[in-house]
Amino acid sequence: MLSLLLAALMPQGPATADAASSLAARFQGFDHDGDGQPELIAVRSFATRGADRARPAMLALIEPRLLADAKAAAPLTAALQRWCDDLAGEGHDVFAFTMQVTDAAGHQDGRSLLAIRQFARTVQRELRPLSGITLIGAFPHALLVRTCNWWRDDPITLRHGQADAATHQGCRWLRSYPEIVAHTADIVLADLDGAWERCYRRGPTDLRWTLCIPDAGADTRDGATFALRDHESGSFVLRDFFEVDDGVVHVHTSDHGQVATPRPHRRDHECGPLDRQRANPMAVPDVPVARIDARGVAFMPNPELLDADGKPRPTPLPNGNKPHWWHGHWRHDLAFERQLLVDFFARNHAYRSGERRPPQRPASLAHGLGSGFHALQPARTAWPDLDPALDVGGAPDLLAVARWFAQPAELRTIRAHSDPWGSAFTACKDIASLEHAAGGQPWAFAVMGDELRPSLAAACGGGKLDFFLLRTLWQNGVTGRGASFYVHTGCEAISPPNANRLPWSDPGHGAYCGGNAVLFFGDGLALVGRAKVFYDEPREFAATLGAGQTFGQAWQRYFEVESAARSWSEIGDDIGRKRAYFWSVLGDGSLRLAAGGN
Repeated sequence: MLSLLLAALMPQGPATADAASSLAARFQGFDHDGDGQPELIAVRSFATRGADRARPAMLALIEPRLLADAKAAAPLTAALQRWCDDLAGEGHDVFAFTMQVTDAAGHQDGRSLLAIRQFARTVQRELRPLSGITLIGAFPHALLVRTCNWWRDDPITLRHGQADAATHQGCRWLRSYPEIVAHTADIVLADLDGAWERCYRRGPTDLRWTLCIPDAGADTRDGATFALRDHESGSFVLRDFFEVDDGVVHVHTSDHGQVATPRPHRRDHECGPLDRQRANPMAVPDVPVARIDARGVAFMPNPELLDADGKPRPTPLPNGNKPHWWHGHWRHDLAFERQLLVDFFARNHAYRSGERRPPQRPASLAHGLGSGFHALQPARTAWPDLDPALDVGGAPDLLAVARWFAQPAELRTIRAHSDPWGSAFTACKDIASLEHAAGGQPWAFAVMGDELRPSLAAACGGGKLDFFLLRTLWQNGVTGRGASFYVHTGCEAISPPNANRLPWSDPGHGAYCGGNAVLFFGDGLALVGRAKVFYDEPREFAATLGAGQTFGQAWQRYFEVESAARSWSEIGDDIGRKRAYFWSVLGDGSLRLAAGGN
């Protein structure tokens, strides 16, 4: 009854579009912290679909740089409008805005993200309950730093390299050390009722750390003061981050010598009141968030490296110099960025409409780690096409990797040691066969003799799956015809390269990001990945997809599962109890697995 009353009171039809425009106007020059430097420069309504207060709404924020040239951006504009239509056809109202975020000098990404969050909170309060937030283009990221009291028993050397260095082993010791736990953490935007403003540090901020060796027999229960046999403290400086401070330790002198007092009651500062009451207090998303950002992979070779048909060609080295095999030879290309986005939304539409449906089968690619087949199978109660050839494991080289990407599959997992640029596989010894499997024309270069030649030898000889192989597969049509969802368990697989030293608006922020290379060149629809070196994967993710929920809701579910833990021991103790913060979604979180097969 209440929802019907709200629907009756909510303006309908064009008036809803007017309300969106009015709200956007209020956020022109929005200065979230009142320091005289606005974080949101311009906000304008782009598209509005629906006027049913009872329906959830997708909030889409589009970087205006992509649409500034109306003629050049016309295909992308049309693709975005069709995407809004598709969402409306699936039961969402849609509020899409272009949003220009400040690129003022200095690192203030987190502060700008809080301004975006305030805009989202206002949309939810005044227009519609939100079913999701999608950021299209480059936007600020949240850098997350966490300190916790981590009890360990491995050997530790204090004051390493100094005259009074001391090694301790065979004892339990306490590590309270602030560390970057996520180079991008969309929990900050997704947790609309959290207290993230109080956790933001523009800096520079002095972060203190402590390593404590208790006396033998000391009481080391949580919160108990214990006598110290030895300790070391220090600090380092960081700027522009959100601090999740769960590890306060006070070292002081008592009548019995030096002691340490952990203060476990001083933690969970980022949590809103309801989240603080959970069995495992932690922030939980109120709304799914996803990013569709091709800027960091929209690179083209310099014009002198391309022939008349726009393909890589051999080029003499200038004056006999031997340059790096890739550095300085590629440049960002806005037209190519728009093309990648248009292709992404075309793939998105084709999957939603049924025009492009990959075989309903899982695919696992693992190097040095166990198969992910078992983790994906709950996504469907019965996979109609379970192909063992798509379960690639052991120590595959990039030739096996290329062949794996060439086989279409609906739900994929990549399980390999990774970094922000890509994933590690066995070094490829047969470059000629790899280039053939990748379509014949390498989109990478190697210094050979007195020329820079098209070749995968330098890019792939070491076994790295990154932008260069993926771009080659896509450019040659080996990929680009399918549609896949990804669960990527590689460490830092979605971390934007250079995130901790460059602001979001710098072209080097996120350049050659491995996760986005998989998304845009590997037929991706959505990809969930981790922005931290850790060991987990999102629990109940595939089962949530199998229950008919969206990719974004499956991401949300991991937070719910972790927050309901009966004890910290089942989620990795204090060091692991907020590990869900490390995970975020690239691509379109509003998608769900196509019907059939269940």
